[in-house]
Amino acid sequence: MKKKLLVIDDSEVVQRQIKIFCSLLGIDVICTDDLQVGLSLVESERFDAILLDIRLGDYHLKEEDLKKLSQFSQQIVLMSADFIENESLPFLLKPFTATDLEKLILK
Repeated sequence: MKKKLLVIDDSEVVQRQIKIFCSLLGIDVICTDDLQVGLSLVESERFDAILLDIRLGDYHLKEEDLKKLSQFSQQIVLMSADFIENESLPFLLKPFTATDLEKLILK
């Protein structure tokens, strides 16, 4: 069964980059730039992993957002162009490579 990945990121460039990387790995990808749409998607579909930008426009991710998403997926990977420390979740620093992404989502 193919893995399925949800990407919540407001950058079309990042969304496109992840889609290209994942297509080479045989992973289905659904992208949205809106956290509320992402929350609706995880309630109706099963995802093996969620890649989540910590800053969506002017909105900064909150702990309660992570709690909601973690109810539906065991693997959440945070992404940002700024380094953050979060010992509980994997983190991708933008820009990242296909190898960086592969290491995290094919565990």
